[in-house]
Amino acid sequence: MASQTQAAFHPLSFEIPETHKARWLKEIFDLTDTEMAHVLGISVETLRKWLKDEIDRHATESACFQRLLNLTQLARGVIRPDRLGRWVHRENRALGRIVPLNLPADGAGYEMVAAVVDDVRAGIAD
Repeated sequence: MASQTQAAFHPLSFEIPETHKARWLKEIFDLTDTEMAHVLGISVETLRKWLKDEIDRHATESACFQRLLNLTQLARGVIRPDRLGRWVHRENRALGRIVPLNLPADGAGYEMVAAVVDDVRAGIAD
């Protein structure tokens, strides 16, 4: 997880950057390389190549990567950017005590997490 000092120097925002989207996703979700590689369904070695690629050439072709980007936009106005990492790492009652981070790797899991975020927006879930 990112340190508090790191967060203090780079205020988190839901504005998707033009470049280094992979780095931004890693930071906003407060992911380790291993966690992010698992969620994206790629090796840690491949992830590290993606993190070095300023224009996210291969990352943007990944459906899992796109789901993570979409999830940040769904969370806008519902979960503070500096709290999103904590939210995806904690068991969620609305998901049957599943950790949200374990679900976006496939489309059905992503839809479950997105539905919970929508419910939070409507005030009917945590």
